[in-house]
Amino acid sequence: MANKKIKKTSPFKPGSKLRVKKSYYTFSRQYPAGNIHIKNMRSRSRRSPRARLALAVLGFVLLVAISYFVTSFALNISYKEPSASSQSTQLEKPFIKTDGVRALYMPYNKLGDEKYIKSFISRIRRKNANSVVIDFKTQQGKLAYTSLHEYAIMGKCALYDNDTVRKAIDLFSEYDINIIAGIYCFEDSAVAEAVKSISVKYMDTKVNWLDTDGGGWLNPCSKRSQNYIIKVMLELNEMGIKGFILNSAHFPDATNTSGASYPGLAVYKSHNDALLYFIKQAKSKLPKDCFLLLNQDSNTTLSPKNSLYYGSMAKSDVDGFSIDTLKRPEDYVIDKKTDFASMLSLFANLQNQCEKKSFVPIINMEEYTGSYLRHIKKAGYENFILYDENGDY
Repeated sequence: MANKKIKKTSPFKPGSKLRVKKSYYTFSRQYPAGNIHIKNMRSRSRRSPRARLALAVLGFVLLVAISYFVTSFALNISYKEPSASSQSTQLEKPFIKTDGVRALYMPYNKLGDEKYIKSFISRIRRKNANSVVIDFKTQQGKLAYTSLHEYAIMGKCALYDNDTVRKAIDLFSEYDINIIAGIYCFEDSAVAEAVKSISVKYMDTKVNWLDTDGGGWLNPCSKRSQNYIIKVMLELNEMGIKGFILNSAHFPDATNTSGASYPGLAVYKSHNDALLYFIKQAKSKLPKDCFLLLNQDSNTTLSPKNSLYYGSMAKSDVDGFSIDTLKRPEDYVIDKKTDFASMLSLFANLQNQCEKKSFVPIINMEEYTGSYLRHIKKAGYENFILYDENGDY
């Protein structure tokens, strides 16, 4: 037995093909290149579930980390710091397009009187109105707030400190009353006198032209005049005002303008083109939720070849027209004992001139009656501004 040789077997036979077991595992002794001890195989197989779990956890953590850094990197590349104008611009529509304008005019000299404002809010509610109109840039060029613009400072235009104005604005806002700022544009004797280089001139000289009331005008063809007015509106918008009525956004009345000249007019195609350009610039620089109304009287609106705008403003970039119905052709009358047929005919003609833009009739309290509003509302005219110079309604 001791001398008996043990016959060694081999899976390999000279001259024969390799026999491969179908159930070979990597660590099997019969695997062609396998020489790992079976004990090691069992030990590794016992550790493999934990190893797989650890690898899975590690892989998940790495995947989350990579996703985080990739996302952060992509956001950093795509993000751009918003400009000041885009931050202030809101996506909501102007309130004239959602709620309409039903307003009462309030004198600017009452801005500092809190008791009066509260009483005035009650009047607004009694008239079923939603807005108040206040002149923040007056016919003389004074401002019902304190502007930082150098022209306003030079012209000593401030009438109120901004804390007083903000309190008034907050009070109206508390009762959901919209504020519409009346802006006298080029009729501005304060700045015209202080900054003569941007004023209407007399006979192409350096002397300021003066109207029949002895006041100077800013030159509608001057880009610096235009930018100053736009800056006033932007400052008011920063204080919370989103509606503007443009008064005297025209040239001085041609019937009283003998000798008036406008440096820079040659840059434009016409007088009318200069006004259209001004309004386009104002509209483009104000936030999207603001609106512009161009103030006219009925006579001017119904006269395409007028001496103020040198043509129609219907295609301008304003959102609508506030039209004084007191200054109207003589054949349109109001008879408080009738059905207001004549006035409704005037309204229809004015609406047609507005070319689908908002039509906001200004109703003077001299003619106002309770039935007045009922008739125009019944006819489909929802917007209105009640006007009394002293704010008595």
